[in-house]
Amino acid sequence: MFSYLPLIVAVIVGLAGLEMLRQVHRLDFLKGKASELSELVSDGLSAFTKRALSIVGQVILYFALLILLVLILVGRPINWAQLLAFVIGALVMAGTSLFYLKLIPMLVPRIVTRSSGFIYDSIRLLYKSSMSIALIVIGGLMLSMIGVYTILGLPCLVGFALGIMVASFFLRIGGGVFKASSKINATLVSQLEETVPADHRNPATILDLIGGYIGEMVGFSADIISSYIIAILAALVATFTLFYKGVLNVESSSLMIEMPLLIVTLSLGSALLSYIYGRVRVRYHHQNLLLETIYLSLIVNGIGTYFLASRLSFPGFSGGLVSMSSQFQPFLPYIIGVVWAVIIALSTERFTNHKFKPAREVARQTEFGPAIVQMHSWSNSLHSHAIFLVVLGLVAFGAYYFAGIYGMAISALGMLSSIICVVGAKVFVSLAQNMNKTAALVDTESSILCQNARRIDELGHTISPLGNGFATAAATLSSASLIVSILAFSQFNGGSSDLGWAVGIGVLAGIILATYFLATLQKGLLKCIISAVREATRQFREIPYLMEGKARPDIIKASNLHTIESLRALTVPGLLVVLVPLVLGVLGGGKIIFGLILGVFLVALALGYAWSNFGDLLFNARRFVESGHFGGKQSKTYRNVLSADNFGTGLGEVMGPATNILIKSTSIMVILIVYILI
Repeated sequence: MFSYLPLIVAVIVGLAGLEMLRQVHRLDFLKGKASELSELVSDGLSAFTKRALSIVGQVILYFALLILLVLILVGRPINWAQLLAFVIGALVMAGTSLFYLKLIPMLVPRIVTRSSGFIYDSIRLLYKSSMSIALIVIGGLMLSMIGVYTILGLPCLVGFALGIMVASFFLRIGGGVFKASSKINATLVSQLEETVPADHRNPATILDLIGGYIGEMVGFSADIISSYIIAILAALVATFTLFYKGVLNVESSSLMIEMPLLIVTLSLGSALLSYIYGRVRVRYHHQNLLLETIYLSLIVNGIGTYFLASRLSFPGFSGGLVSMSSQFQPFLPYIIGVVWAVIIALSTERFTNHKFKPAREVARQTEFGPAIVQMHSWSNSLHSHAIFLVVLGLVAFGAYYFAGIYGMAISALGMLSSIICVVGAKVFVSLAQNMNKTAALVDTESSILCQNARRIDELGHTISPLGNGFATAAATLSSASLIVSILAFSQFNGGSSDLGWAVGIGVLAGIILATYFLATLQKGLLKCIISAVREATRQFREIPYLMEGKARPDIIKASNLHTIESLRALTVPGLLVVLVPLVLGVLGGGKIIFGLILGVFLVALALGYAWSNFGDLLFNARRFVESGHFGGKQSKTYRNVLSADNFGTGLGEVMGPATNILIKSTSIMVILIVYILI
C-alpha cells in the first residue's frame, strides 16, 4: 500500500512551490528606498548564511568523526548507511532553512511595490510567496526523508533524525540568540547614545530586520520541522519497540510503520488544498485567512486519517504498551492531537494577545515600572503553564489509553499535521512584520504604503498563538513518546534498589545538564548583545558621513560579527548535549541515561511553555502601548514596557525554544547511545 505514493506527492508539492515562486519572481518592482534597504538586509543575510553554513558544516564533520570514534572504541561495526543518513539529514535541514534567506531580497521589493496600491494585491502576493516557500522547504525535507527510508532502510531514519536535530540545534538556538540580541541591541543603542538615529543609517536597526527573518523564518521552521521529524521517528521507534518485545508480528508492525508515512502524504496533499482555498478566500475577505487555512488543513487531515486507519485494518490487540482500551484505535490519538493543536492556539492567544485582558492588564501596570510589569507577566505565564500541564496530561493519557506508546507519537503527528500551513503562516508573519518596519523607515506614517503595511501586520498577528507555545507543545508530546519507548525498549531488569539508584543519579545529572546548559546560553546571549552595541556605536564613530546619511553602514561586518557571537554562544551548550549522554552511557549504561533524559524532560516541562508565553505576553503588551494606549510611544509607560520586553525577549526567543531543542536533541542522543552501546 505504501509503494511510492508519499514520494510522488512530495515531488508534486515541491514542484508546485517552485512554480509559484517562479511566478512571483517574474513580477517587476520599483527601485527606491525600500529596495536600497532590502539590499542592505540582503548583504547581512548573506553574511549570516555563509558563516552559518561554514560552522554547521564543520559541526557535521566533527560529529560524524565522533560517532566513528565511539564505534571503534566500543568495538561495534561501522554502519556507513546510518552515517550517510545523518549527513543527508543535517545538510538538507541546513540547506532548506537557509534557502529562506536567499529569497527575501527577491520578495520584499515586489511586495512593497504592490503595497503602495490596493491592499488585496499585497496580501495575495504575500500569501503566495509565503506558501511557496513552505511547500518547497517541507516538500524537500519529506522527499529526502522518504528517500532515505526507501533507499537506505528504516533504521537509517534514526541517523537522518539526528542530522536534522544537529542542524536544528544551531539554526533554532543560534537564530534565536541572533534575533533576541539584535532586537534588544536596536533599543539599547538609541537609549545609550541619544544622538544615534533609529533609522536605515543605524546598523542596529538593520540587524533587527535581519534578526526578524532569521528568528521567525529559519529558527521557528527548524524547531517545528524537527518536532515533526521526531514525531515520525517516535511512531517508528514505538513500533520497533513493540515488535522487539514480541507484542507485534511482522504484518502488524508493517501496518504501523505505514501509517505515519501515509499521514505525511495526507498532510502534504491537504496543504495544496488549503492553499487553493486561501487564494479564493483572499478575493472576498482576508481577515482570519491564515487561521482558516490551518483549520481547513486539520479538518482534511482528520477526515483522511479516519479513512486511512479504517483501511489499514489493525488487529484487535490490546493491553500493556499497545492499548489500555479493549481495542487498538490509533485514529483517536490522532484526533486528540488535532484538538490539542486548536486548544493550544486558542489558549495561548487568550493569555498573550493584546486583544484580551491578560496583555491589557500587563500594559496597564507599565506606569509602575518594568519590575512590576515583569512580575505581573510572569504570574500570568505560570498560570497558563499550569493549564498547559493539565491539558498535556489529559492528552498523553488519552493517546496512551487508545493506542499505547504508539498513540502518543500519532497524537504529536496529529498536532503537526498542518505543518506546511503553519510554516507558511509564520513566513507570512515574518515578511509582514519586517515590511511594516521597512515602510516606517522609508516612508511617511500617513502614506498608503505605511497604512497597508500596518493592516497586513495586524493580519499576520492573528496567528501569533502558533508561535513558541505551539512549538513547545509539539516538542513536549513527541519527546514524551520517545522517552516511554526508550524505557520500554531498554528493558531495565534487576533489583529495584539498583534501578532506583541508577535512574535517580541520571535524573539529577539531567537536571544539572539542563540548568547549566540554559545558564551558559543566557551568558552567551549577554555577550552577543554587548558586542552588537559596541559594533553599532563604533560604526557611527569611525565611518565618515554615516550620521549625515551620505554613507552606508558596514552591515556585512556587523552581521558577520553578530553571527559569530550568536553561534559561539552554542559552543559549550552543544558540547554538553553530545558529551554528557555519551560519557554517562559508556560509564553507567541504560538506566542512568534513561534517568538523564527524564531529568532534562522535567526541566523542559517545568519551564519551557511559561518562558515562551512570558516573552509573547510582554511583546503584546508593548504592541498595545505602541498603538496609542496608556500614553503611546512617546510616554514613560512605553519606556517601561520596552525595558520589560527586552527581558522577555531573552526568555521567549532563546530560553523557551532552547528547552525544546534540548529535550529533542537529548532524546535522539539517547536513542543513538542505546543503539550503539546498550
